[in-house]
Amino acid sequence: MASSRAYIPSMEVLRCLSRSRPLRCPFARPLLPTTFARSQRTKSTSTARSPKRSIFQEDFDKNLKKALAISPEFKKVWEETEAVEKGEKPPGAFNEVQFVEQDIEGRVPNQVIEIVKTKEDIARLSKTLELIKQHDQGDNPNNPSRELKRVLIDSLIANPNFSDFQDVLQEMRDETFSHAELQKMEAELTPQELAEYNDSQAADHMEFHNGIQELIDHPNSPVEIKEALGAFRDKWTDWKDFSSNEFRADLRNIERLAYAHPLFQENLAAYKAQGGEHAQFANMMEFDNLLRENPDAIFNEEDDFETRLKKIHAMIGEDKEFDAEILSLMDADSASGTEELEYDPTPDLELMLERISKFKDAKSEEEPDEDKLDPATVAEVDRIMAMPDLPKRLALIKECLDEVYAEQNDLTRMVQPSAPDPSTWDKSNLVTFSQRIFVAENDPEHVAALRRLEINLLPPFHVAPAIRHFNQALKLAYVGASDDVRRILWRSYCKARLIPTFLQSLSDDAWDILWYSQAVNWPSNQNRSDHLTILLGDLQAVGKDGPPTDPRTLNPDTL
Repeated sequence: MASSRAYIPSMEVLRCLSRSRPLRCPFARPLLPTTFARSQRTKSTSTARSPKRSIFQEDFDKNLKKALAISPEFKKVWEETEAVEKGEKPPGAFNEVQFVEQDIEGRVPNQVIEIVKTKEDIARLSKTLELIKQHDQGDNPNNPSRELKRVLIDSLIANPNFSDFQDVLQEMRDETFSHAELQKMEAELTPQELAEYNDSQAADHMEFHNGIQELIDHPNSPVEIKEALGAFRDKWTDWKDFSSNEFRADLRNIERLAYAHPLFQENLAAYKAQGGEHAQFANMMEFDNLLRENPDAIFNEEDDFETRLKKIHAMIGEDKEFDAEILSLMDADSASGTEELEYDPTPDLELMLERISKFKDAKSEEEPDEDKLDPATVAEVDRIMAMPDLPKRLALIKECLDEVYAEQNDLTRMVQPSAPDPSTWDKSNLVTFSQRIFVAENDPEHVAALRRLEINLLPPFHVAPAIRHFNQALKLAYVGASDDVRRILWRSYCKARLIPTFLQSLSDDAWDILWYSQAVNWPSNQNRSDHLTILLGDLQAVGKDGPPTDPRTLNPDTL
């Protein structure tokens, strides 16, 4: 049975929480409303055209006429209110004002929702109306302030119609803090708690950034939306600005652009057909219920903290394949996973000694006297200088030399030494990567080198899984090189290079490891030139012409 509610706070709460703009209730009046000019026509206004009445005023007059005819109590309150407005009675002439929920058809008795009697009640109601007015006139009407939310939730708690939802409303109120309260809570946090709080906030915003990147990388995303998302991602890198009105305005513009595109509508329909967010939420709830009901089904008593953490990472959807590949590599020596090469990189010591002896025994030739030139040479020079097409020939020779020099100076085409074959190494070098990492982490010199290699980004990007994987791959590449390590390092780099500020945070040692891990020849590196081209482009993007250690300064015979 429908009823017309004349209760201001509850209607405003429903309007704010639903984030819509419904029609204002015709009975939603302030305590002392303004006087309506009814039948107040003078000679000066007799010929004037009456202003156009809005739909709200027409509904108000129609419902007011019906309410005055049905309810004597409402008629009495209305007459007293008008007398106060006209100055016929003082503001304190009546004892109280009741907000009543009334059924206009008269089938349900009136129910008192709120009583305004004391000065405190009047101040509270005035404050509520002022907050609503400020909210309606604000820059973002769809985002009510925390103070207004708390006031409206308090009114719902006092409303007898919501008596069954007292616990839920009280919980909502307890979780709604003002800006001053939030600042006070942050000031009372310990450094460890503050770091955990910042990490949790950064993780949420990193998830938001990853969602935008997935939309950009999606093959079916329209080009216009990809460009808009890329500009939006590059603009909003600081997660502390996410609460600004400008951020919300940019986000709404992208939403309007996306929903107006037919291709995006098709992708959205296909996503909803597969279950959408409901499927992800169901998986999360299933994991939470399993942890709550039977934690022994996931964890064993003898599992340490690291093992439990790995299990949780595996269940919440991180890169299982990448983690499994690193774990399998940690217990394998550097020779495992490397195909047998078709060449023998062992240097020929006898040939080297023979060349060195010839170099020592060679006698230096006598320097020719510049003043005494060979007559045949002089005649040949004169003949060349007398050629009529000599400038054209010199220009052609210069063009050919420029092409040769360009190929020689191209870092992506430069011939690099091949990776050594681990099967020819001494057995003392064939230790597992986990053993090498253990030794390196207990040596101060290696610890300092590993810290220089580690990538640390600013929030919120420092919690990205791709950064953690890349740091692990760098550590493996530092302690030893193999085909598997080079492949893992390149895969982790391709994922991490898309994160903002990542390329600018790479140290020179990290760039050298990346470059020379892809520059060497190894059996499964068929895309060597493409990898070097990508690395060279990234180096130029951060203001470097090439790897920090120039390949031309290296001696291949010493590698």
